[in-house]
Amino acid sequence: MSLNIVCAENLRPVRWKNGAGWTHELLTWPEPTGWALRISVADIEADGPFSSFPGVDRYFAVLSGEGVVLGIDGAQVSLNAQSPLFAFKGEAATECRLVRGASSDFNLMVRRDRAHLHCHPVGEAAPLLSDPHWVGLFTVGGGRVREPGGEWLKVPEMSLVWSDAGTPWRTWLTGRQPRGWWMQVRMKEARP
Repeated sequence: MSLNIVCAENLRPVRWKNGAGWTHELLTWPEPTGWALRISVADIEADGPFSSFPGVDRYFAVLSGEGVVLGIDGAQVSLNAQSPLFAFKGEAATECRLVRGASSDFNLMVRRDRAHLHCHPVGEAAPLLSDPHWVGLFTVGGGRVREPGGEWLKVPEMSLVWSDAGTPWRTWLTGRQPRGWWMQVRMKEARP
């Protein structure tokens, strides 16, 4: 089978260096150390700075909790579980302040010199990239997926479903207003 399903709950969390939270790393693609795409779910327990990721475009969304206030290069942005996916530069000096307690958050990172990302909420129709190298779906509430001619497979809450290019698949997501994001990646040509 060419579909991969990774549930945050089944992964061993890794403690942040600053002790302010935990990360459940769902995917580093195409390889763990030389990744072009990194997807994780984080549990933030205390106020503090985000790690710097020069050359990386970051995308962030609150999944649960009362929300956060991000201070990015001096500007403040308030985000909660109803806010859209928020994009910012990985090299920006970023501080996080929790709003009334801990927060669970979706984190998507793309190395801008290696890959082009197309991302949109599950409820929106959006054009597909031509010949993507990777296609994925992060779902908050779970649901079911299947490949053509295959059986429906259960997808737990807080899960990533993904495949390398060339695998068409269908989804049925749980909830009246499902929350999550479709993602497509096309790798950039290697420089000579």
